[in-house]
Amino acid sequence: MCSATANTANLLRSLWRSGTIRELARAGLLPEFEPLRTGSAAFSLQTRVAPVLLAPAEWCGRLWQAAAGAVISLLGELYDRELTLASIRPEFVILGDACRPVYARPGAIVPATPGQVEFAIAQFAEGLLLPYFVSLARKSLTLRAVLSGDGVPGMAIAFPELAVAAREACAPSGGSIKARLRDLANVVAQPLQEPDTFWSRYEQGPQGTASMSSWPYKNQAVERILATTAPASVLDLASNSGWYAVLAAKMGARVVAVDRDETCVNRIFGSASEGALNIAPAIVDITRRSELHAPVPRERLTAQTRFASEFVLALAIVHHLILAPPRLDLDGIAGLLAGFTTKYLLTEFVSFDPESHNPYRPDVRPDCTPWYTLDHFLAALGRKFGAVVVVPGPAGRRLVLAEK
Repeated sequence: MCSATANTANLLRSLWRSGTIRELARAGLLPEFEPLRTGSAAFSLQTRVAPVLLAPAEWCGRLWQAAAGAVISLLGELYDRELTLASIRPEFVILGDACRPVYARPGAIVPATPGQVEFAIAQFAEGLLLPYFVSLARKSLTLRAVLSGDGVPGMAIAFPELAVAAREACAPSGGSIKARLRDLANVVAQPLQEPDTFWSRYEQGPQGTASMSSWPYKNQAVERILATTAPASVLDLASNSGWYAVLAAKMGARVVAVDRDETCVNRIFGSASEGALNIAPAIVDITRRSELHAPVPRERLTAQTRFASEFVLALAIVHHLILAPPRLDLDGIAGLLAGFTTKYLLTEFVSFDPESHNPYRPDVRPDCTPWYTLDHFLAALGRKFGAVVVVPGPAGRRLVLAEK
């Protein structure tokens, strides 16, 4: 929701009545809004579809790049209308339809006085261009630590040389504002180099999603279950390359795909953008705190609150969370996964049987031998879900479907 006080309500109302807000939405620079007739603000707009809210610490490099490009385009369109932005912060950019970043605070649109335009460009340098430069320099891990807080200094202090470079790129050059914005658009068009990682090389599914008859059993089973349950929203935990996220999006679901490997998340973002798919990719370790400031002061929205979906996919993840750090127990796993879903959970149990191809041996956690079994896993899920069934299939890794 975007509200305007008496000082800015007249302008926002005028932009709405003139059709400017809708024109910018059709251009893919703002989300679709509609007036909200409740509340104490003089004039309010709300998005037609509630967006998936990502904390800046959860952004991948490609999202920083796309967000910077989107805001540059918006600044150009506004300048043509003798307008600009009073505030540019990553929190004001959300993922709209088709994995497209859009600026979601139209109440920050103000007349384009020379001082206000320079102020907007300076904020762009700090809020969006600097994080993009950090991503280009492959320092994203430090960037996420800075953005998540915990007493870490701000971006300009943490990355002084890159901060100077961002300011210089945005400094007045003697040319027109439109020329400067075109130059900045070229700056953010530089391709990101994505290093290969262990998980980015991990094959999650067959190439493409068109020839179902040739898919392995697990992929076919997931497709059938999604087709039967027809969820409106899907959360793919530890999504890796995003094969299942893409599948769910092509089947009509609104998808959130999370992984802690940035190269994987970058690739999901690329697939979603190229395919115009409604996938919100985020860098998240689901066992760690990942929060976003809520509109209510001093309140934070957890990842479970923001990403909760009708259907959660948690494939090839349980054994990693139990047999490697953080070494959860079965009840801990069941509680963690249940917190993300409003109805269905499809997960996978990987035993120590040879057919399961478990990458861990029992001696990596000797204490788990008595309780790390499929029956105990089903019992733990049964304490959080109303119905738990093993999906019929060949020997080896077993799919488990749970319903609240």
